[in-house]
Amino acid sequence: MKKLEINDIHSYLKEVQHVSLATIEETADGIRPRVRTMNFVSHNRSYWLVSYGKDVKVRQLEQNPEFEICVKINHGESLGSIRIRGTTEIIDDLSIKEEIRPSVWFFDRFFSGVEDPNYVPIQLKISEIISQNPKDKRFYQFFPQL
Repeated sequence: MKKLEINDIHSYLKEVQHVSLATIEETADGIRPRVRTMNFVSHNRSYWLVSYGKDVKVRQLEQNPEFEICVKINHGESLGSIRIRGTTEIIDDLSIKEEIRPSVWFFDRFFSGVEDPNYVPIQLKISEIISQNPKDKRFYQFFPQL
């Protein structure tokens, strides 16, 4: 069986539309993890989330830009996953918003244009990828230079 390679991860992620995103929220009761499903965007081997401008996750990422996402991988009856962690950058630059806009597959349903204040691209700056291959059940770790 072929070993899982970083190019296999990129090939799979190009097709992904939804991920589970974990952020950290500082509350009066302490630090709490928060997880939600997000739309996922692949653009020229860079990876993005796109959020509404006023969503709480934007505030959480402004306070603490660390994230982890998880994607499940199915192979027949076998289940695996891709977990990605790193930091985020919330993008305000209109030229970057315009550049990634064609890859935001849901753009026209939610946003009036790249200047819409609710259109908030969030770039994922990846520091580590851990994947469990559903074919061989082994874990593979990558430290990509994306």
